[in-house]
Amino acid sequence: MSNETTNPAVARATVARAIEALAMACDHALARDGSGFSKSTASPGHELAALGPARWNDEMWTYASRLAAHHANQLFRSKSISEEELDELRRYGDGRLKSPHLPTNWADLSEIDGKPAVVVSNSFSKVLTSVLERLPASEAYRPAGSGRLWRISSRFAFVLAAHVSEIDFLNETVEDMVRNSLASASPEDRILGHHGPIVELSDGLLFFRMAFDHALHAELKNGKGARINVGKSWQDVTYTVTPDRRGHDFMQTFLTGGFNVFREGVIEEIARLAEVEPTTAAPRPQAEPTLDVRYDETDDVVLIRFRPFNQSWLDAIKALPRETRSYADGVWRVSADRHTLEQLAGEISAAGTDPCHSRAAMALHEFIAAPKAANRPGME
Repeated sequence: MSNETTNPAVARATVARAIEALAMACDHALARDGSGFSKSTASPGHELAALGPARWNDEMWTYASRLAAHHANQLFRSKSISEEELDELRRYGDGRLKSPHLPTNWADLSEIDGKPAVVVSNSFSKVLTSVLERLPASEAYRPAGSGRLWRISSRFAFVLAAHVSEIDFLNETVEDMVRNSLASASPEDRILGHHGPIVELSDGLLFFRMAFDHALHAELKNGKGARINVGKSWQDVTYTVTPDRRGHDFMQTFLTGGFNVFREGVIEEIARLAEVEPTTAAPRPQAEPTLDVRYDETDDVVLIRFRPFNQSWLDAIKALPRETRSYADGVWRVSADRHTLEQLAGEISAAGTDPCHSRAAMALHEFIAAPKAANRPGME
C-alpha cells in the first residue's frame, strides 16, 4: 500500500475486511451472481483471503489494496463498506492487477457452513486433486471454482493424511483434525476418499479399474498375474487378477506402487492367493481327422475334404498324378476312376500306424465298391 493515509492501520483493516467480504460473496458454496471477485481475480483473491492478512507481505498488501479498489463500488452497494471507506479504497485504484507470488502447499483451519474445516493450497499431488473431485461438493470444493485452493470438511480431512510431509501446516490443530478424521472415518468414507483405484472382490475374483500403468503391465506380461480389458480409452482399464500365486505377485506390485486397498476381504484374498499353485490345463484331446468323400455327378469327379488338417493325407493326395487332382475352396477334386482312388487309399494306409489312417483308407475302399444306387458310378 503505497498511498499515504491518515491512519495506515485503519486503511489496512479496511482492505483486509474488503477481501474477506469479496471471498464470502463468491465462495463456491455461497455463490451469488455479480458478487465477489471477477473470474480473473478469483483464485489469487481467495488464496489471499485464506492466508489471512497476518501472513501478507508488502507485495500481497499492494495487490489486495488494488483488488479492493477494483471492487469498491460493489462492496459499497452490498453495504460491506461505508462511504468514507469507499473513498479510502478508491485511492488505491490501479488498472494493474497482476497477481503477486503466493505461497502454496499449505493448510490452515477454515469453516464450511459454520463447521470446522481445512483449507489447503494443493500443488503437490494430482492424486489428491482427483480424490477431492470425487467427494460431494458439500464436503470438498474449490472456493474460486477452479485452481489449487480447496476447502475440505473435517469429516474428509483424513484425505490429507498421506501428504502430511508435503504440507506446511499453518496451524498445528489442522494436523490434529486430520488424525481425528482418519481415526473416525467410516469404511464407506475411506473408500470414497481412497487414494487410487478401488479393488473389488466378486465371484472369487479380484479386479480394479484405473488408468493404464506401465509397471503393472510389465508385471502382467512377465508373470501372467492378471488380464486387462480396455474401456473407452487407456484411462479406463480393468485389471482382473489371476486367482493363484501369480495374482498374488501381481498385487504386490500394485501395492508397492503406492495404492491402498480398503474393500472388505480384499487383503485376506490377496494373502490366500500366495498359497494357490497355478493349475496346469489338461492338454486338449486332438480331434481325430475324418475323411469326407462325395461324388460330383456333374463333373464326374470325387470331392474330398478332411478335418482337422492332416499333413499325411495332404501328402497322399499330392502323390497322385497332377492331372488327376485339383484344389479349390477347401475341397480336393480327384478323378473318379478306380485306379486313382485305390492309389490314394494305399498312400493313406501307408501314412502311419495311427488307426485313423486305416479307417480313412477303408472309407475310400467302401466308396469304390459302392453301387450306382448310392449316387456313385460303378467302377469296373
